[in-house]
Amino acid sequence: MYIPAEEWIALEWWEQYPLRIEAFSRNSANIRVFALQSAAALWGIPFFGTYNDIHVLVIDGAHPRRRGGVRSHPDLGLDALQSHDGYRLTSRAQTVVDLAVSAPFEQSVAAADHVLRPDKQHGLPAIPKSALLAVADRLGSKAKFERARRVIQFADPRSASPGESVSRAYMYLMGFPQPVLQYRVVDSDGRVIGRSDFYWEDGRVLGEYDGTVKYSRNKYLKGKLPQDALEAEKNREDAMRATGRGMARWLWTDIWQSGAEPAMGLARKLRKAGLTPDPHRNIWDVTLTR
Repeated sequence: MYIPAEEWIALEWWEQYPLRIEAFSRNSANIRVFALQSAAALWGIPFFGTYNDIHVLVIDGAHPRRRGGVRSHPDLGLDALQSHDGYRLTSRAQTVVDLAVSAPFEQSVAAADHVLRPDKQHGLPAIPKSALLAVADRLGSKAKFERARRVIQFADPRSASPGESVSRAYMYLMGFPQPVLQYRVVDSDGRVIGRSDFYWEDGRVLGEYDGTVKYSRNKYLKGKLPQDALEAEKNREDAMRATGRGMARWLWTDIWQSGAEPAMGLARKLRKAGLTPDPHRNIWDVTLTR
């Protein structure tokens, strides 16, 4: 299957990946059951990696293998398979549990956070932690269950974006104190002047993950011009700073930059704002892999 090169190049990698899945599905002689990152992409669950294999479940007793960018996996039967948008795939709950077992902690947290809240864009309901734990309990391995449980218990539906989820996970892994999420900032008269992504009461520090895509995509601008959105954001930040609180602000590149130690930019900005990680537990104590 083909697509004009200029159209393909203009797409982000997370927009290209579902098209690769569609192309594979259309050209496959058999009905495939998609899993892991492939199921996540089809469900609208956050996934990571600029290039991903297409992941399918083994059927008819075939052996798991990797060939031509397609990786097959045994069907563990953790949950009933489902149909969505014309595809057969693992359930949302099993997809999250599969990622929790196989993907790095920070990536798994983003997926779990996502399904704990209703997905309004795709019209899908929230999944309670109890349902995720019930699926994880069928893993048949204590080590895998503990890994999945760690992700599920840490997950929080108040994280409003994958960037916030990954940031919070790295804060935990690096030993920084855990923040309050979606903190309502009020002025001296008790009026709400803004909502901060993160807040540390002990240090009176606000934390903001700046997803710059919201200044360039129409669905985030809500009718505003990009410069107007930037000005409104600056005014909001100035008003919150005026309450006497400090602020740390970071970008996606501070938590996910090729060729750099994961989240070192985030760590520097949190330290600069006055936050200190636990000296007995820092980034070098944990294997952070992508």
